[in-house]
Amino acid sequence: MDINIRQAAPDELETVLIWRMETLREVFAPVDHLIDDAEWAAIEENTRAYYRQTMQSGEHIAYLALLDGMIVGCGGVCVHRELPSPDNLGGGCAYLMNIYTKARYRGHGVATALIRHMIEQAQAQGISKIYLETSFDAERLYRSMGFRDMDGYMMLGESRWRPEDIRR
Repeated sequence: MDINIRQAAPDELETVLIWRMETLREVFAPVDHLIDDAEWAAIEENTRAYYRQTMQSGEHIAYLALLDGMIVGCGGVCVHRELPSPDNLGGGCAYLMNIYTKARYRGHGVATALIRHMIEQAQAQGISKIYLETSFDAERLYRSMGFRDMDGYMMLGESRWRPEDIRR
């Protein structure tokens, strides 16, 4: 099987949006009955607006994973700068997100290829701080690729969902 990873072009916004919505629907499947059609529509429209702006500016880079020429997965990188510090002299940051493979293609190395490609692309831009959020299901994969827990991060406010309520 030939896995190919490529950056989605800005004119592929609708394709990227379809993949993002599929990812969210799977993640939030356990609580989908609590999310009404109007909320899903608002999420889709806000996501479209986000992609319209950030894919053009380079703040969000969307990737598509193809297996034998067919799209089977996706991922994204949010690129931003923070103040330089001793552990991030250049200040560049890459937040990996929405790493997703269609269920029937899992176990074929698609997610691994996506992650490696996104890391390589971020590092080619001089970014050394690369991080992500994980689910229980993906934690082992990320650890095998060198990711580790980050201490010292906190969140203000309450989340609508508890981690155990959803699958990330």
